[in-house]
Amino acid sequence: SDGNNPLYCQDSKVAIQASKLNPDAILALGDLQYDDGTLEKFQKGYDTIWGNFKAITYPTPGNHEYSTTNASGYYTYFMDSAVDVSKGYYSFNLGKWHLISLNSNCGSIVDCSQESSQIKWLTADLETNKSNCTLAFWHHPHFTSGKYFNDLDSKNRSSLMWEKLVTKKADVILNGHDHLYERFAPQTTEGKASKYGARQFTVGTGGKELYDLNGQAPNSDKTVVGQYGLLIMDLYEDAYKWEFVNVSGQILDSGYQRCN
Repeated sequence: SDGNNPLYCQDSKVAIQASKLNPDAILALGDLQYDDGTLEKFQKGYDTIWGNFKAITYPTPGNHEYSTTNASGYYTYFMDSAVDVSKGYYSFNLGKWHLISLNSNCGSIVDCSQESSQIKWLTADLETNKSNCTLAFWHHPHFTSGKYFNDLDSKNRSSLMWEKLVTKKADVILNGHDHLYERFAPQTTEGKASKYGARQFTVGTGGKELYDLNGQAPNSDKTVVGQYGLLIMDLYEDAYKWEFVNVSGQILDSGYQRCN
C-alpha cells in the first residue's frame, strides 16, 4: 500500500471521514483487504484502519477475500464483529429497517441457485420480514457503467437475489467491486425503471485504485469517477437520505426517497 500516492490506497482517509460521523453501523462491501484476505493481512492492514469500527461493522465477502482458501482470513477476523458472519449471509434490524447481507461469490465458490441454502434462506427471511423498509448488500453489482459493464458473469451472479428482493419491494441495494460511485433509479431485475423497483448504489471508492466508466447502463442517474469516498445513509421510519462524500468532505451526490 502507498497512502502517500493520491491515486492509490486511500482507505485511511476514507476511515477518517467515517469517524467524523459517529455512525451506528458500517456496511463493508467486500474486497476489504488486498490482494488477498489472509488473517495476517487483515490484522496488519484492515484492522489498523477500520478496527475501531469492528463492533458496528457488518461485512460481506468480496472476490479478493476468496484468494485465501475459503476466505478463512475474512471469516476468522470478523468472527467477533457485530453479527455472526459464519454462513456468509445474515440479516439484522437497524432502527425500523431490515438489512440483509448476501454472498455474491456465486459459481464455483458459492451456490446461488434456486435450491441453494442461501437463496432458500433469503426467501424465508423476506417472508418473515415485517419492516416497511429493506436494504440488501453484497459485493458484485448487478448493474454497472464501470469496468464490469460488459461482464455478464459478474452482473448475473445476483439476478436471483434481485428477483427475490424486488418481489418483496426491497428499497436499497448496496454493492462494491467496481471502483467508482454510481447511483441508479429504482428498477426491476431486468433493468426497467419502476417506482416499486430497488435502487442500487455502487460504492467501490473505499481505498484501492479507481476505475473509469466503460459504458452507460440504463437508469444510471449519477456516476462519480476518480474520487475516493463513502456513502452516508440516514435511515428513517419510512424513507432514507443519502450523501456520497469524498475524502475532503465534499458532498458529490445526495437525495431523499420514501420506501416502497
